[in-house]
Amino acid sequence: MNARYEIHPDEGYSESCFEGGVTLLDFATFVQKVWADPRWRAELDGLMDFSNATIEMTDEELQKLMKSMLKDARCSLARWAFVVRTADTFGWLRKVDVLSAQQSTFRIFFSRKEAEEWLLQPRVKGNPGR
Repeated sequence: MNARYEIHPDEGYSESCFEGGVTLLDFATFVQKVWADPRWRAELDGLMDFSNATIEMTDEELQKLMKSMLKDARCSLARWAFVVRTADTFGWLRKVDVLSAQQSTFRIFFSRKEAEEWLLQPRVKGNPGR
């Protein structure tokens, strides 16, 4: 897996791009790297671009990952936009929303432009998902 990230503190979000096969170990290692960045804040929104990646995790591994992340105070429960290329990846990522017990707002897009537009739009008072 190749992955890179950038934190945009002034805009209040982080962006991550993944390429190749993404295993549980790959993703967990990457998340720890991002969380170790001194610019990281748990209140940041995020964009994760999986359009050039294949997720290689079982449902059991996903459940383990989500439980672990949700217990960690460094985990962001803000707005998250995921960019995917295939319907299979879209369906797999929908499980993240379910497993997070809707503690944050997730949206999945087939277009990076649409994901960025949604993520960067001003929030409507009383509606954290907008």
